[in-house]
Amino acid sequence: MERPRPASLWFERLYSSLRLPFWAGALIFGCIIFLGILVASALVTGLMGFMVDTGIIYFVPFAMVASLFSQSASRAARRKIEQLKDYAGTLSGDREFDLKPLYSIRNTLVTYVTLLALIQPVYILYGLPPTLTLAERIVLSSAFFYWNLFINTFVWVWAYALYSTNRIGGLSLNLKPFTEDRSLGLKPFGRFSLQLTGLYVGLFAIIVLPNIAVGFSSLPLLALFAALFLSALIFFLLPLIPLRRQLLLAKRELLRRIGTRYTRAFERIDSSTGGEVDQKIVNELTAIDKIQRDVQQIYTWPFDVGIVVRLSVIILSVTAAVLARIIQVALQL
Repeated sequence: MERPRPASLWFERLYSSLRLPFWAGALIFGCIIFLGILVASALVTGLMGFMVDTGIIYFVPFAMVASLFSQSASRAARRKIEQLKDYAGTLSGDREFDLKPLYSIRNTLVTYVTLLALIQPVYILYGLPPTLTLAERIVLSSAFFYWNLFINTFVWVWAYALYSTNRIGGLSLNLKPFTEDRSLGLKPFGRFSLQLTGLYVGLFAIIVLPNIAVGFSSLPLLALFAALFLSALIFFLLPLIPLRRQLLLAKRELLRRIGTRYTRAFERIDSSTGGEVDQKIVNELTAIDKIQRDVQQIYTWPFDVGIVVRLSVIILSVTAAVLARIIQVALQL
């Protein structure tokens, strides 16, 4: 009988099998081994002094912080999507959502190889100084081939979490009454998407801003950095679109039902032959008006609008630093 797959990511299982606390495993595998590979590659190529002189070595502490952050963020996102799956079960008749692909080493490796093939050549060809030979650039990048195991694992977890949120939002959910919650019980999905976007922006800010500071400022590289941040708001909203449709549909149906009740009450007034309106009808109209105004307060997205404003300010602030550097490089200032 096949043993069930542990509900954890590959590095969590690795640290557990070695009987290491998470923090110790993250430090050893995410920082110490990475630093060892980097020093070894610099010694093999004889470029240790070059790395110090050009300031590349000063990015290393930020790379190690990013490695630790990516592992913690991956674990946090994994736990959050599991909690969201359980919550979604309460809205969909306890229907099970399969998260096995999230823990798959194969899916993680596919993401790792794909992103490495897309991004690493940009660093090798346009990031490192052109005075180095192609072989020297590849050897110096070997530590970052390893480092990207953790960065790209986060990207996989983040992408799968967005996909899962979108997939759950497309199901028929038993929404909560508007009298209890203006988001009809869907706010946890919006909060989760916001948390994912915050982790995404935080990780790449740790990587990108020091990259620019130490001189990785070729236009192709800067364009990649800008795209990473400008797409963050899209990634925040994209998985929530099915949930928005459910909110709009529920709001429209409630307004239709209230409108029918309002029409009947008005017809009774219109058909009245007396000079005075029945107080019961007046009370009913007052109640309908109150309910109608409450229904209008139902959110059209599963979050407060102010959240998007604050998120946009953060994203645009970071992007502005990248765009400023792009302009500076383009004008050769």
